[in-house]
Amino acid sequence: MTEARWFLAHRRQDDDTDIDDWTARLGASLVSNSGEAVTVVAGRDDYKARASAIGGWKPWSQDVPCGCNWRGDPRFHGIVVPIDALEEAPLIGRATADLVKGFMAQRKHAFAWCPRTEQFRAISEVSETGIDDWKGWAKLTLSP
Repeated sequence: MTEARWFLAHRRQDDDTDIDDWTARLGASLVSNSGEAVTVVAGRDDYKARASAIGGWKPWSQDVPCGCNWRGDPRFHGIVVPIDALEEAPLIGRATADLVKGFMAQRKHAFAWCPRTEQFRAISEVSETGIDDWKGWAKLTLSP
């Protein structure tokens, strides 16, 4: 049996309890029809486990979208960004924008997910706002 691995791109300031809850709920929501096992890895956990070994923040954030395991399989098949479902053009920080762009450049799945409604929406574009604000660096364009 193969495994579908998803990266949870939460904000650094999100509460650990919320991150743990989202990871568990996403794992249950992303169950594949093909019978693949599903694993959701929080950014917090992947960063703690791998960042220092590969050189810190910048190399880690570049590796997340395109990195492979020792067998050559992708470390992650897609990214999920927790966003409120009521926002039509949600703002994200620079780090999250770079991660989402990286996944999209690799032609991998990119979804926004509302923890309140458990609604998924595909991310179709990431565009910079031109605002010098680390929390509002870019906006997401979501598919209907």
